[in-house]
Amino acid sequence: MTGIKAIRRHVYMWPPMEQVDIIGSKRCLLANLDHVSRVLKTVRPVSKALEPGCLIPSGVVLKRTHSENSQHIILPNEEGRDWDSLGMQMEVPGCIWIAQSFIPKLDAIGEWRVFLIGGRIVYCVHTKYNSERRIWKYEPVTEYYSLDELTYVCSLNSSLYF
Repeated sequence: MTGIKAIRRHVYMWPPMEQVDIIGSKRCLLANLDHVSRVLKTVRPVSKALEPGCLIPSGVVLKRTHSENSQHIILPNEEGRDWDSLGMQMEVPGCIWIAQSFIPKLDAIGEWRVFLIGGRIVYCVHTKYNSERRIWKYEPVTEYYSLDELTYVCSLNSSLYF
């Protein structure tokens, strides 16, 4: 951060690093998503920040903040669900681990991230798990499920809470 602050004296940077750090932490994002879910009365996976050394719930997905390209995700049946292993992946200052409700079939179906501007889809990314390599692979897509289809899939799953 010291180096970036020095560079900022000479070069305009957007977005400001303070905003990048807040976005990278995912804490604000989770709070915003929870708020939207409450207001719209929709279901979303429960996410809970974990304090180092606390009991790690079983049956949840572990995700690290300040992560990109779908790294630092540990599914319920994978190894590394202990604080010794998680602690070795805390190289980013301010990062934390989050426990999130596991949605069955997430590893098989994957996740879509849809970017909207002015109510129109401008970009969509599909992320899917490769169980042989234990990595998440993402690719831009031009076809995706409608919100009605996604709502139907979510309504079939009553285990969104832990």
